Amino acid sequence: MRRRDMSLEASEIFVPTHYPKHTLVKRQNDHTNDVIDAIADRSLVSISGPSKSGKTVLVESAMANSSLIVVTGGGITCADDIWAKVLDQLGTPLSRTVTNSSSSSNSKNIGGRVAIGPRVANVQASTSLGDTENTSRQESRSFTRDSFNLVLDLVGSTGTVIFLDDFHYIPRNVQVIVAQQVKELVRKKIQIVYAAVPYHADDIIRANSDLQGRIYKIDLSYWSDDELMKIIDSGFEKLNFSCDLKYKNKLIKEAAGSPQLMQSLCLSLCRIMNAREQCMEPTARDITPSEHEFFKTCEKVSNTIDYDNLIERLLEGAPTRGRERKLYQLKDGSTGDVYKITLRALKQDPARMIIRYNELYTRVQNLCEESPQTTGIMQACAKISDISAKHLGFEKQSTDEDELEAVHLIEFDSEDAVISIRDPYLLYAIRWSDKI
Repeated sequence: MRRRDMSLEASEIFVPTHYPKHTLVKRQNDHTNDVIDAIADRSLVSISGPSKSGKTVLVESAMANSSLIVVTGGGITCADDIWAKVLDQLGTPLSRTVTNSSSSSNSKNIGGRVAIGPRVANVQASTSLGDTENTSRQESRSFTRDSFNLVLDLVGSTGTVIFLDDFHYIPRNVQVIVAQQVKELVRKKIQIVYAAVPYHADDIIRANSDLQGRIYKIDLSYWSDDELMKIIDSGFEKLNFSCDLKYKNKLIKEAAGSPQLMQSLCLSLCRIMNAREQCMEPTARDITPSEHEFFKTCEKVSNTIDYDNLIERLLEGAPTRGRERKLYQLKDGSTGDVYKITLRALKQDPARMIIRYNELYTRVQNLCEESPQTTGIMQACAKISDISAKHLGFEKQSTDEDELEAVHLIEFDSEDAVISIRDPYLLYAIRWSDKI
């Protein structure tokens, strides 16, 4: 409930997990109208972008005045799961029960008449004894309707848009069935939007090549520093807060191009500085943190991210088979093997989602008294990539049924000598882990 003075709370302004009503930023390459136009044309809209880059918010912004049903790919094990979730949001039960009732009655009457002679009166009387039997029957039958066909019948006339978010999380064999059904939805002029990360943007085409030519593609990138600054400035302006530019830039660097992470950092700063409500004074409240307070701000955000298990596995590296790994002396007085040194190099400033191997190895040299050989670090990068793929707990089939394509959270391209971290939250977890 809003307070009597109607001041805003920081948690209303900075919303990491919800639609950013107060801090919605129009990007330099804004695609809102593209989404609106493509939906109006009844095209299948494909939105491709890195994790946490604002794909969902873009769709919600474009469909502000329309009915939007969001279904995420996580947890989908069969195609029916998707359409059952659509029906659930429409408030339509998948099954129905029909009850038929019938009744009957039987009556039995026993009667007589008595006449009294004419000397008294001509009186007649009659009596009857009745017995009635009532019988009723009730029969119920349950029908489960086909979820996809029910969606076809219900959604077509409503103008509702179905948004399949994180399509890449759907198992590949299920994607094939869903892609066939999506083709039918598009043919019936039902509006469909789907989103995936760039390296799986064409999954739906690979699942059904007949969709080629029916898709309108929109590619998103990570946010620029200027775009992230607009989130900070718009939010602080509404709260009547100010902050030194140095620390705003430091927040931006930690966000690593993610607007969602930027929202989390801004909210955390407000709470660490005990600035939870809008300043109602004529002069803006200064919430510039000290170095310690900035550290606590970032640490607080790290508590909302759970990559501890993966980080432990990355530090363990490949099985040693009874041999101990060589430990290297680091300049801070500690020691570490090639896996710890590689992860610590990824942890260094500036935060980078994509880093060239030459820069990574320079970081290694800056960390170590005696650096591992370059081949050792490259092998560690390759193994870190493999371990990150197994962390997701499943593999996606490639177009070759006999081949499996793993999904990597960290990918090492040995030919181009580039290591890519595909989730900004994972990079953040690495940078703020006390285990590395």
